[in-house]
Amino acid sequence: MDSQIAEQLVGSLKLLVPEAILIAAACVLFVGGTIYRCRTTWSVSALIALALAFLAWWWGPAADARPPSVGLVAFTPLASFVSVLSLGAVAVVVLSAWNQVPESFTAEFHACLLVIAAGTMLVGAANDLLLLFLALEMISIPTYVVLYLPRRDARNQEAALKYFLLSVFASAIFLFGVSYLYGLAGTTNLTALSVALPIQRDSGFDLLLGLALVLVLAGLSFRVAAVPFHFYAPDVYQGTVPVCAGLLAAIPKVAGFVGILVVLNAALGLTSAESWFPQVRNVVTALCWILALASMTLGNLLALLQSDLRRLLAYSSIAHAGYVLAGVGAASASSGSGGQEAVLFYLFIYAAMTLGAFAVLGMLNLAERPVEAVEDLAGLWQTRPVAALTMAVCLFSLTGLPPTAGFWAKLYIFLSAWATESVLYRVLAVALAVNAAVAAWYYVRLVAIMYLRPPGREVTIPSDRPGLVGAMICGVFVLAAFLFPGWLWSASRQAVPVPDPSVQAGLGWERAVARDR
Repeated sequence: MDSQIAEQLVGSLKLLVPEAILIAAACVLFVGGTIYRCRTTWSVSALIALALAFLAWWWGPAADARPPSVGLVAFTPLASFVSVLSLGAVAVVVLSAWNQVPESFTAEFHACLLVIAAGTMLVGAANDLLLLFLALEMISIPTYVVLYLPRRDARNQEAALKYFLLSVFASAIFLFGVSYLYGLAGTTNLTALSVALPIQRDSGFDLLLGLALVLVLAGLSFRVAAVPFHFYAPDVYQGTVPVCAGLLAAIPKVAGFVGILVVLNAALGLTSAESWFPQVRNVVTALCWILALASMTLGNLLALLQSDLRRLLAYSSIAHAGYVLAGVGAASASSGSGGQEAVLFYLFIYAAMTLGAFAVLGMLNLAERPVEAVEDLAGLWQTRPVAALTMAVCLFSLTGLPPTAGFWAKLYIFLSAWATESVLYRVLAVALAVNAAVAAWYYVRLVAIMYLRPPGREVTIPSDRPGLVGAMICGVFVLAAFLFPGWLWSASRQAVPVPDPSVQAGLGWERAVARDR
């Protein structure tokens, strides 16, 4: 047994070369920042580390579409998909934060970003509930530091403290749910879980399994800012700097939804033709329906009332969590609905358009001309035409209007909800369309203010080229993904876990894992 465990650990380490590169680079930045202070040096170093991690992923082993073995790490197409998304998103954040962080803390800030990138990649590759928890904490703990470093006023400290306390509470709820899953299956390995639970489908522990999944879903709902776990988001977004608000809006949301899909696939077999626990699956489906409807409706209605830009985008992110939850619920309601691939496609597009919008706010939000209220965007097309155009593209994509990729993202979620043939989810699909129309009011209003109102203040705005480059990358990607969405949709479909034939056939544990020995 010891030799098997050692062999599994060695095999897992071979699959974590990109993450190891990021962690090693983060250690160098943490130590080097105490000796040498230079904004450009450490920013470039962070980008080099991300590039090396990408090359390690590119030249590494091919993703295995088969059901994963019983090791700690599984390099599946889902892990590959999340790796590319994580590296790209954090690279944009590094560019956006180039001139937004005090030079004395640049090394520590970018080191935390590298750890966050490694944690997000590990969420997609984790094949064990405890490793999934550690990966989520690799995202949360550096985020506390990232929120605190750029600014030291009372409002920023309050934002960091709120996120810290509530994140710890959410982690405790998630672990409580994991403990129930361990008690029911006798293992925390996701592959073993997917084999052990179906064997006991007639054991009568549907109530305990349902409670475990509700707790796990509640803990992860905090990270995606879904109602009723959303209340921290507006205050935290408003209290921190735009680049950190963009990080919170994108990275934890991606990790949270990927974690939800991973756990639900292992516990309920979302891709299986036959439902393992139909009653529990119905409960999860109904819960996702409620959370989705509440999140998208409450988020959009409250966003209509906001005059602060970051609070508006915070409520917008809550609404988008509702859209993605509709896809999760559709996947739970019907394995053939296409909900999982719609969710992954949406997350990729959402990260690009959200980071692009916050990157523009970050490059404009200077001490000489703070951009906090909606009216501060007045006349932006005259003072910064490229920034205004990029912001408009990202806002149109958040709305779901062509010719931006947000149109395809919302359409795929709508179609997945409609394809369930469930009356409730068809009602939810209609509610999604209505909410998208409501959201168009405050998104298009921002574009109108930028282009139809004269500048309110004549202030020379220093050039922030790295921030502008990061925003333009997002804008160009959003437009290109509208014209050529096929490659991303294909990657999203390939990332959906493949059902294990040994589980569907009701075979025992020994035979299920023997294929990888």
